[in-house]
Amino acid sequence: MNVPFLVSNILSGVGMCAMLASTALRSRRKILAVQSVNHALSMAACSLLRGWSGAVQEAVNLMRDLAILLFGKLNRFWQIFFVAAALGLGAAVTFAGGFQWYGLLPVLATALYSAVVVHPRCNARWIKASTAVCTMMWAVYSLFIRNYVYVLTNVITSASAVLFLLRSRKQGETTV
Repeated sequence: MNVPFLVSNILSGVGMCAMLASTALRSRRKILAVQSVNHALSMAACSLLRGWSGAVQEAVNLMRDLAILLFGKLNRFWQIFFVAAALGLGAAVTFAGGFQWYGLLPVLATALYSAVVVHPRCNARWIKASTAVCTMMWAVYSLFIRNYVYVLTNVITSASAVLFLLRSRKQGETTV
């Protein structure tokens, strides 16, 4: 094992602890703030493993979440911008680096998640449902770039999101 491999897996583990913690939160703002920590650390981890598609998508995720935290609801231009950035930059990086099908997984995950969180009526339940799906896409991608800690923690995070989603539904929780 080499140093970049070890460092990237450690960064991913720490970042995914934040992502896992976010599945227990009940407000959109708190979820996005905690997930921003994961995006920053995961961007570095993907870069160390030369997972450029993932690194670019994590940068888009981080910028999107910070914009929502700073400005609240985004206008239509910014809503479209972040989904388009995920798709456009992701496709460009994936195809420029010699196409690998798994490079599209972070692109699709980021586009889906962006479409959910920038929606004006987005709430914590929507975020948790999207997290459950998108973290599984990231888990498969991470397997191919050899970020094994990220694989494991994404699967755990997906399961946690589903559990908290079901629990909130059972309790009749209204979302903020």
